[in-house]
Amino acid sequence: MIEANGLPAMLNTVDTWWSLSPGQKLSFPNATLVRASEDIGEELITHEERETRFKANDYRISHIITLLKRGTNKDRETFAARLISDIRAEIEVDALTFLASTDLIDSCPEEDIQNSCDSSFTVLCP
Repeated sequence: MIEANGLPAMLNTVDTWWSLSPGQKLSFPNATLVRASEDIGEELITHEERETRFKANDYRISHIITLLKRGTNKDRETFAARLISDIRAEIEVDALTFLASTDLIDSCPEEDIQNSCDSSFTVLCP
């Protein structure tokens, strides 16, 4: 990209862009465009020839479980701890009481709940 277009206007780890005048072309030699998408259905990530799109909205508990299964035990521990912390900070009730009073747990297949109740999830599972 830099060889074809010169230095970008901004280059950092989370966002890089080039500023162009109307009519100027941006060349993507051997590059893959990664972008948020609102229209990929139930998929979390789709890969096409030179474009990767990721789900940008309408997440369900099943999507979160899928992402957690892809992560490491440390990822799951961090997520569980942060989730409980965020819930307590927002609504000031015990997280397990909150989860039990919603349809979040009911919407999960029993197998997924049981599979998540391993040693990395002791904070969520009594």
